[in-house]
Amino acid sequence: MARKCELNYCKKSNHTIMRRKLLRGNYNPVGEKTQRPNVQKFSMPDGKKVMACTQCIRAFEKHQTTE
Repeated sequence: MARKCELNYCKKSNHTIMRRKLLRGNYNPVGEKTQRPNVQKFSMPDGKKVMACTQCIRAFEKHQTTE
């Protein structure tokens, strides 16, 4: 199962960043690091279960309580 937000408006997924370490005044590239989104199981109001990032879950619940 891919760690990806399945909601239509987000589609947040993994991305790679370069890590650097300061070594004697020069930056030393020490490799790549993968950053993953905080994805949780979330049940939609219609009963469907999806994997959604926590930011989308919070926004969705906030939108549901205002209506």
